Amino acid sequence: MRRTLPKLRGYAMGLTGSTREADALVAAALSLALHRRATGSQSLPPRALFRAVRDIYLAAAAVEGPLHEAPSNARAHDLPPVGPAGWLQTLAPLSRDVLLLWAAGWSTAEGARISGCSPRLYRRRLARARAEARAAA
Repeated sequence: MRRTLPKLRGYAMGLTGSTREADALVAAALSLALHRRATGSQSLPPRALFRAVRDIYLAAAAVEGPLHEAPSNARAHDLPPVGPAGWLQTLAPLSRDVLLLWAAGWSTAEGARISGCSPRLYRRRLARARAEARAAA
């Protein structure tokens, strides 16, 4: 778990662009893991923690707009996309998700499991994300 938390937090920060929101996502995922352990269920593997962060993030992002489109404007509490990783915030939420999973070193099969899709669809999403990233750079 010690090795997973920094990667999980980095993934959450890449998704949200906000330290505060990333920490809240990680806390929610860890709360789920603790609840499962306290109730006698199996503990969550690292992949499931990434999936929990992803699901919470995408549920919140869906309220704000389409998941396949880049945000049209920044939310009031977000900083503008500046700095070396600021371009990430200009990508559509699903594109940002698969690109961050790929960058974290997950295989296509594992990334697809975390994303809840087939490896074929995951590869297509990754190709679209790379194209968006090239256009944003």
